[in-house]
Amino acid sequence: MAQTPRRPPRRPVKEQVPMHSAAPYLYPGDIFFRPRRAPETQPFRCQVPSGWSTRGGREWTEYQPQDHDTPSQGWKIHVSAEIGEAEDVLNRVATIAIRHRVVFKHLSDRARFLARNSKLCARVHAGKFITLYPADDALESLLPALEDALIGFRGPYVLSDRRWDTAPIFLRYGAFRPVDGPDGRFVGLITGDGTRVPDKRSLHFAVPDFASRPATLRAWLHELEHPTPETPLPFTAHQALKFSNSGGTYSADYDGRPVVVKEGRPSAGLDPLGRDAVHRLNHEHDVLTAFDGLPGIPRVLARLTSWENTFLIEEQVPGKPLHHWASDQSAFRATSQRDVEARLIEQAAVLDALESAVEAMHRRGWAHMDIHVSNVLVDPSDLRVHLIDFENAIRLEEGSCTQPMAAAGYGMSGCHQPEAFDFQGLRQIALFLLWPAVGDAVLDLHRADHVVAAIRARSQYMGVPTSNPLLAAALDRLDALSARVHALLDGENPLTEQDHSSQCILDRSPVVNNKDEWERALSDGITAARKRYVGTGYPVHHHALSRNWHGLGYGRSILDRLTGSSPQPLGHTQTSLPGLFTGFVGDLVGRGGLTGSDLTSSMLSEILNIEGPRVFDGLPGVLLGLASLPELHEDSGMWQALSDRAAGLARAYLRRPEDFAPVDTPTRTDSPDDHDSGLLYGHLGVAWALSRFLNTGPAIIGDACTQALRAELGRYITVDEGRALLLNQKSRTIPYLAMGSAGFGIVLPGIPRNLWPVEVTENVSALTAACDAHGCVFPGLFNGMAGLQLGRAGLFHAAGVANPSQEPRSVLTDALDLFTFNLDGTAVVQGDGGGRITTDLATGGGGVLLALRGLSTGIFDLIDIVSALPASSQTREHPGPTPTEALR
Repeated sequence: MAQTPRRPPRRPVKEQVPMHSAAPYLYPGDIFFRPRRAPETQPFRCQVPSGWSTRGGREWTEYQPQDHDTPSQGWKIHVSAEIGEAEDVLNRVATIAIRHRVVFKHLSDRARFLARNSKLCARVHAGKFITLYPADDALESLLPALEDALIGFRGPYVLSDRRWDTAPIFLRYGAFRPVDGPDGRFVGLITGDGTRVPDKRSLHFAVPDFASRPATLRAWLHELEHPTPETPLPFTAHQALKFSNSGGTYSADYDGRPVVVKEGRPSAGLDPLGRDAVHRLNHEHDVLTAFDGLPGIPRVLARLTSWENTFLIEEQVPGKPLHHWASDQSAFRATSQRDVEARLIEQAAVLDALESAVEAMHRRGWAHMDIHVSNVLVDPSDLRVHLIDFENAIRLEEGSCTQPMAAAGYGMSGCHQPEAFDFQGLRQIALFLLWPAVGDAVLDLHRADHVVAAIRARSQYMGVPTSNPLLAAALDRLDALSARVHALLDGENPLTEQDHSSQCILDRSPVVNNKDEWERALSDGITAARKRYVGTGYPVHHHALSRNWHGLGYGRSILDRLTGSSPQPLGHTQTSLPGLFTGFVGDLVGRGGLTGSDLTSSMLSEILNIEGPRVFDGLPGVLLGLASLPELHEDSGMWQALSDRAAGLARAYLRRPEDFAPVDTPTRTDSPDDHDSGLLYGHLGVAWALSRFLNTGPAIIGDACTQALRAELGRYITVDEGRALLLNQKSRTIPYLAMGSAGFGIVLPGIPRNLWPVEVTENVSALTAACDAHGCVFPGLFNGMAGLQLGRAGLFHAAGVANPSQEPRSVLTDALDLFTFNLDGTAVVQGDGGGRITTDLATGGGGVLLALRGLSTGIFDLIDIVSALPASSQTREHPGPTPTEALR
């Protein structure tokens, strides 16, 4: 048998890795998220002989011998690589896999490869370039062949697996392909007695008890079960501060003192310059060594290598990230003028110290290049400031450069002097302390100038006269930092995302002359954005584009109705999502009713049989939405069917509430797929859905409402010395409508007070205080200012406050001056955290407009606000059978 040639001598790789956004559908030159287009990247390809089939996909390309029966599970092999050697590694592995007739797949192109090895990739998926699916009896010859071919190559360690020998070859026992299960296709493992269990991909290698143990693997597995004692590390880690694909950051003890230890994984955690975590850690070591003795910068104590990873040990400096310190200050919640003045004094001291530290660093000949709120620590006891994370620092003598990475709103595109990037970061931090929506600078680099002008045009801000010397000084500082940035740019024109596009210019000029014009301006903005948008329908958040979500959260029906546009036909297929905020039921609610062609018997049966515990996309939301349709109220048979389904939901909830959402600490995540708390994702949503059946259903529905309210509140904690009550999501607290305190304002007005648990009754004022904010990072309904103020008004109403909408509406319309962009003379807003304009209900202008409609009409329940809108003109144009008739 011919031998695969061994790896040639190693040569340096100087290829630069292109920048990859953490958000999909984000392209230079756009002010909207765009539908995915063909990637501008080099594909990976293999030549396979006749008798093999090839199946290409967006993420993976798979090869399989024809008439080959792949096992359903076994020891899968993962191969990793470095970017400069990926083609060579793939060719070698493919040759061996074809020779052994083993099914294999690889990442489809270089963009996928770079994403899988980037700093931001989820660690459980990271590093996997090629996967092979051998039968157990193939391992004896396959593994030695792979090892011989790949000796000398390097690749990141696959954390879910265990390395075979010395080459970048890793194994774990897992599912190879779906198998038929009682509910259709099942992707998981089958135990020896036939039980189906999940195929858990963890960050630690583990062997299931029922896994096969081929002779080839026995010595390898014996090593795992009887490991050789390792040399202990010279530090003792106490707490993981954060993890990424680069490695962990830990709080530890070293040589009798508290330290911070940063871990670097070789070949992993690539940044846009192609540097791996170890390269950046070594660079940071050199930078900190150059700064030795400089105030405001941690000292480096040691650097060492253990196992495969590199560790950098730094002194532990006191303090917390600046944005956490600002949150502890209640910087964006309404308080007394005295408290605001005290905050302004402390903020000025922090900015003085930070600016001094940056200038001292510049005098040493370095620029930080990544200054933002997470890289600044503030000691609350004495307001001392430290800069951290110097992995992107650069010598000033290197001259003009680009910024390899930056937090949204804190960076600049283009090539500039290094000091300019640092002072842009300083300017944005100063802006953040006055107005937290710094991400708007992605679309308008000098957004700070607009905010300063808008605040100065007011008589007061945060309850303080704008003539107040402390507030005036804070605004003057922002002006001075802007002037410094302009001076450093010296006539250059740094590009923001919108500057790449000749199609569309966002203007800073005022959109409205008085607060009563905001609803018109936002409605016109949704229409204007739709005209500018290249994709189908309205510009929405990338969450919807990547998952094909529509419904109330992201669909066109509700936006047509909000803006008075002609409705589009609803599409529903067997693969359509039925959910309220993600699918077909939400489209029906958004349009305002049924036509004869909307529902068939099979469609109704499919919709009513949906599972899932969340209002957002599951059964509670379907019941809530269907219960709002007037045609179903007119049909006694259908209403009874809905009530029976609601009663079943109530029984299931009372039996096992933990099946609907955690009863302890909820999951901390930024993905709507994984949220499990609040109005849209948790216990509170169950109460909201069931409240629609209190008057017609059995008493058990009221019992479940009470229990759901209690379970939701049980996960909240007090802040501001007991004044405010917010969702405790591990290391952060959440007041927002979708997940936190504001959601109670949507639900409580619709549930009789006798069903409120005593804990809720006693804490309505604390929930209301949690929504009392003059500033917010995002403007939208689910996770922003609009939802906070709508929920706050609902809580005022629940507490019996007169004119509950008056103050929340005033706060929201005041904030819109600072949130909105002028698009063709209309008002548009940036969606949650994405750096793009969105119009959807969840994140964009549609949600802000809906909240204003509710506050104007005194309606606080989202579904009731929608129901009160004028119905789409075509809704009842072609009456058909009643829903019960459709079921027959």
